[in-house]
Amino acid sequence: MITLVYIFVMIYTQLILHEAGHLVCGLASGYRFSSFRVGSLMLFKDGDQLKFKTLSIAGTDGQCLMLPPQ
Repeated sequence: MITLVYIFVMIYTQLILHEAGHLVCGLASGYRFSSFRVGSLMLFKDGDQLKFKTLSIAGTDGQCLMLPPQ
């Protein structure tokens, strides 16, 4: 049972690190933050505020959306 919990935690840790890599590289190349989602929990920018909401997209476990430079 402990092994299953460990695997579950490691999968989500890897998912967060993977999406954070997209975020860091996007910001470093001039893109702007739009949203960051892991599982169904989403952090997104609404104007000048950061907000949380739940969103589930079939076939994906995470997503980092960036806006291109103008």
